[in-house]
Amino acid sequence: MTSWLVRHRVALEFAVAAAILGAIAVVAVSARHLVEQYEAIRRSGEIVVELESIRSGVTEAETGQRGFLLTGDERYLAPSLTASADIIETHVNALRALAADRPDIERHLGDLETPLRDKLEELRETIRLRREKGAEAALRLVLTDRGLRASERIRSALVTMREEEQRRLAEATGRAEQARHVLVILAALAAAALLVLVFLIVESRQGARELRLTRDTLREEVAEHEQTTSLLTSLVQSSDDSIVGLDLEGRLLTWNHGAERLYGYREAEVQGRPVDLLLAGERRAEMAAALDRVRRQQTTERFETEHVTKDGRRVHVFLTMSPIRDAPDRLIGVSIVGRDIGAQKAAEEALRRSEATSRAFLESASESIVITNATGAIVRVNDKAEKMFGYERAELIGQPVETLIPRRAREAHVVHRAGYMAAPRVRSMGRGLDLAGVKKDGTEFPVEVSLSFVETDDGTRAIAFVTDISERLAFQRAARQADKLAALGTLSAGIAHEINNPIGIITSRVEVMLLEAEGEELPAEMRKDLDVILRHARRVASITQGLLSFARQSSGVRAPVNLNRVVEEILQLVRKDMDRARVQVTLRRDEALPEMVADANAIGQVLLNLLTNARRAMPDGGEITIETGYDPEARSVRLVVQDTGTGIAPEILLKIFDPFFTTKSDGTGLGLSVSHGIIHDHHGSIDVESEVGKGTTFTVTLPVDASHGTLGTASSAPLR
Repeated sequence: MTSWLVRHRVALEFAVAAAILGAIAVVAVSARHLVEQYEAIRRSGEIVVELESIRSGVTEAETGQRGFLLTGDERYLAPSLTASADIIETHVNALRALAADRPDIERHLGDLETPLRDKLEELRETIRLRREKGAEAALRLVLTDRGLRASERIRSALVTMREEEQRRLAEATGRAEQARHVLVILAALAAAALLVLVFLIVESRQGARELRLTRDTLREEVAEHEQTTSLLTSLVQSSDDSIVGLDLEGRLLTWNHGAERLYGYREAEVQGRPVDLLLAGERRAEMAAALDRVRRQQTTERFETEHVTKDGRRVHVFLTMSPIRDAPDRLIGVSIVGRDIGAQKAAEEALRRSEATSRAFLESASESIVITNATGAIVRVNDKAEKMFGYERAELIGQPVETLIPRRAREAHVVHRAGYMAAPRVRSMGRGLDLAGVKKDGTEFPVEVSLSFVETDDGTRAIAFVTDISERLAFQRAARQADKLAALGTLSAGIAHEINNPIGIITSRVEVMLLEAEGEELPAEMRKDLDVILRHARRVASITQGLLSFARQSSGVRAPVNLNRVVEEILQLVRKDMDRARVQVTLRRDEALPEMVADANAIGQVLLNLLTNARRAMPDGGEITIETGYDPEARSVRLVVQDTGTGIAPEILLKIFDPFFTTKSDGTGLGLSVSHGIIHDHHGSIDVESEVGKGTTFTVTLPVDASHGTLGTASSAPLR
């Protein structure tokens, strides 16, 4: 092609030049015609604009007329009427200038000028009448329809002229578009001819230059490819990961230094061998399936597996398998990148064991553990906390720790918590204060709290170790009560001994005096005084006997006793008193109740005191329920006395076992304290629950002796 162009270059260049000159002449003629058409379009557009301006001027004049006629305000005239009249005259003159060589426009202008003059005269006349004679005179002129007819003629003439110009504008636009297309085609042909000429001129030179450029480009691409290949090879060889290449049959083709370190084979030892060389027997199906997916779907596969090294060791590896494609994007092999994750697996296992140990410690702790974040939200609790506070774990997570604190102390606790989180340290909480927790049901209970903290990736965590000290406080109260009772018992024995003999002498002398006075006439006043002395002496003797009972509490004579029989005997003793007081007594016995070693009289005295107190708590009658039972786990018998009386106020409930404490005017305050001493002397316990207005329940728990069973640890097993 190049040689042919060289031989015929002169003839071709001459022919192309002649064609270019002819095309230029035709283009010039077409351009002139196009300019004429665009000039016609411009004039038609100006005519349409002038027509629209005349219409707008007439409309503005009518607007000013109506505004002035309706309001009489001269301000409607200056901007509308005067200006509109001048504008109309200006645009009519402009139309006349544009229609210098347009007879049709001149004819239409003649049809337009007359109604314009009539309309303007009508406007001026109505304005004059409005000024001189008022709105009614101007309105009569308007109602003659003179102005309306002129307006209709004006609009009709304007519409006709505008339609005519729009038709001419459309025709001129079509002709201009045709001329423009012809001009574009001719210009394109001329440009093409010029390009052909230029092409012919430069083609001969361009051929040689392209050959040189092609040769240089190929050299650069070869050098770049070699550099890229060297770089990729270096990257692959320097990688810590194992990188191997397989052909489509699964044979090993490439092998980097990372693979040598991981598996122990040199590249020459594995080239051409199947990848099964690296697989444990049970893992070969897994690898075959992954290779098949990569070959068929040409996707990347990632998974963990076990490989076998040259010395037979098993290593945990994470594999990334990817398809290898050539330049035409054909699949030619598979690359496998393997990473040794043995250390990572060991670390994960150690972390898992550590977390399991931490969880076991947390859940097995005997204390309630509550962990919060810096804002006081609960992030973790143990099983003991769930049981202590009565919440499910899910109910507490995310809640403020103040949920577990009585409402009266929550506001102050927020301040203390913020201060602790600002400078966390290991310490006890509320030293010297009475701390309390609150259960889900609103029950408050005393607690001790120790605080610690730990730094985590999520920030500082506060750790609260919470201990329910209800039993400890109860034991301390019982110990203090026992000490108090022992001291009072010693004191009471001494007082009773010193008082008992004189009171006995006084009582005997008064009784003798009353007997001797039966045969003699004594003044009534003297006999009455003797009766008073005898009654109060007997009361002092009764108090003294109570003091002796409080001091002794039990005779010390103990034998096998059936609690059911003791209850029945006491019920026979109090039956009449209960009937007179309209109190109904219900007995629920455990017939399989074992015998216990106890002082039957002392146990009967305890029951008698409880029944007497229950009867007095029901002045209008009521119901007493007595229940006996056996707890096989604790090896203890239980006696429950429940009444429907007035109940005991909480502030009094704490004092009922104190000696000499009574709420009755004729009481000694020794009944319950003596009962408490007797039960304590039998290594048992007496508990009380009461609600004002609903009644009181006393529960006596006593152990059995070695021959019939011993009292074990406390149990919450129900009565059977």
